[in-house]
Amino acid sequence: MECYQNGQFIEAIELALSITRQFPKFPFGWKALGLLLGQTGKFSEALNANKIAIELSPQDFEVHNNFGITLKELGKYEEAKKSFLKAIFLKPDFFQAHNNLGNTFINLGRYKDSQISFKRAIDLNPNFAEAHNNLGNVFRNLRKLNKAKESYEKAITLNGNYAEAHNNLGNTLKDLDQTEDAQTSFKKAISLKPNYPEAYNNLGNTFKELGEL
Repeated sequence: MECYQNGQFIEAIELALSITRQFPKFPFGWKALGLLLGQTGKFSEALNANKIAIELSPQDFEVHNNFGITLKELGKYEEAKKSFLKAIFLKPDFFQAHNNLGNTFINLGRYKDSQISFKRAIDLNPNFAEAHNNLGNVFRNLRKLNKAKESYEKAITLNGNYAEAHNNLGNTLKDLDQTEDAQTSFKKAISLKPNYPEAYNNLGNTFKELGEL
């Protein structure tokens, strides 16, 4: 949908709604509607659209993944986990679903399972920067700081404009008492994403530690 590709979400949603009205048994319309509603933060409405899409096309692994994302945003982590597992069952090499499952395991406090999921996503797509960043988050939660540092650095190597990875690397460097290097990472995160309150706060803390305030 050209409207979606151009970031015109309101127009794209209207088009998807029009398709569902004209062709209510056509799964693509509901799939597109669920995706668009989710990306605009209308998760309850997205949930209903995704449910209909699944009823009409139960073998569509992407719809199950989209449904899982919506459930996760609504805090329904066990249900989200089942949806991601269904997507993976239908398409075992669907690396995005493995990554989403890993994030859901983090929400459930199951860090070892999340580690397995992120590593599987990376095995399937070694250039998937987000999975390397997420694996770093797991290592940091487990206080495996050097491994976390390696994962964040790998994510940044793959995507130098990944502001969140620079911020996460900064936090890990700070944990490793490498405060000046952490400061550099936070500054980089802010340069990439000027409206990033967390990075500003983290940078401010490094100034305090270094006696620069």
